[in-house]
Amino acid sequence: MTMILADVIEEHLEETGFLWGQRQAALDSRDYVLAELAELEERLAAHVDGLLVGGEEAWGLAGPRLTGDDAGEVFAAAFLALQSGLEPRLDWVMTVFREVDGEGMQGIYDSLCHTSFAGVDDLLLPLLRAEDVMRQALAADILSFRRYPVPLYFLEPLSKSDYPEISAIAIRAMGRLRDTKALDAVNEMILSQGAEPFVANEAWRTGLLLGSDLVAPQCRLALQHNTEMAGDALIMLAINGDVRDLPLLAAALREGKLARKAAMALGTLGAQGGIAPLIGCLADPELGRLAGESFCRITGIDLERAGLARETVAEAAVPAGADQDEDDDDDYVADKDEDLPFPDPEKIKEFWAKQEKVFSRETRYRYGRPYAREVLADVLLQGALPERHNAALELAVLCPGRPLLETRAMAGLQMKMSGQLT
Repeated sequence: MTMILADVIEEHLEETGFLWGQRQAALDSRDYVLAELAELEERLAAHVDGLLVGGEEAWGLAGPRLTGDDAGEVFAAAFLALQSGLEPRLDWVMTVFREVDGEGMQGIYDSLCHTSFAGVDDLLLPLLRAEDVMRQALAADILSFRRYPVPLYFLEPLSKSDYPEISAIAIRAMGRLRDTKALDAVNEMILSQGAEPFVANEAWRTGLLLGSDLVAPQCRLALQHNTEMAGDALIMLAINGDVRDLPLLAAALREGKLARKAAMALGTLGAQGGIAPLIGCLADPELGRLAGESFCRITGIDLERAGLARETVAEAAVPAGADQDEDDDDDYVADKDEDLPFPDPEKIKEFWAKQEKVFSRETRYRYGRPYAREVLADVLLQGALPERHNAALELAVLCPGRPLLETRAMAGLQMKMSGQLT
């Protein structure tokens, strides 16, 4: 291998791993929409194509990285192997997947989820009978992500595992596949009193997808008793969409640990009656920008374009840590809302006093439009990536006969599914 070729292959490998890390971060960034995610993925695909052109020379450099601890490098190597479709490389990927743990496992998991190699499902199916229960669960997780119909007789025993991580994976798979035959098992988990919070949250989410009538009552109980699940309960009640839960969501704004989830939930519920409580939080240095975002989600108003954002921000209105330099302070705390404008409370109050009559108290809204599947479909096509995750769940709840859009799948695949959104 010439030095020049080795340098080119090395660059392709490094860029593939780096861009994959960027892509994963973008999924939870308000700075990206689906079209921009697609552009990022096109750059990544170009580097993978460069590695494929590099043939055995590229594999000679990439293959040894499969057993490393850098998730990006492992992803690049595993994705190259899968995209090539060559049996010796496929066998090596699956050998590592069966035997290796550690930080690099995430890279192999991601590559198996996202490869376009048509035979990947056949590689994973034997693992559903593996002695290692975690490998069974991971195989079921990846297959369900790819929408392979994993039989319920594999998933139900996993959902009752003594290991919470395995139980959560199986329940999530039931929801992705929208297998209504799993409803009894999911209801049992919803009523379970000893489940870990992340398992209970998966059970609630899957319950909504399968049409369980137990989710909302259990969420209300979690709020009533202020359990550690109360924050997740607020979001689930908002997605469930019963406007009668508005007082519960509004009251939670006054609970310090629940306030952020409550503000987000009010924006998701979209009830006209939620506007006043949100306006009451706009001056809060910790909550104001998030409350402003939920105000916009209901009304469709762009604060900056409408002149409802502050051009200058008083020091008191800046949350603690927001003006710190990340490199200068070991105790640096990230500003969760740094990309959101600071709302002007007085201007927004004046604006709402004039606009309130336009919004019916009996109607839910999303971006100023009556809540409907067409509106959610627009959010999925044009909205910021973090908002799309819940919007996909909301749309699936509204349309029981439609598949759940996997908002962490490759953008190109999501765009192909866009015709199924309404």
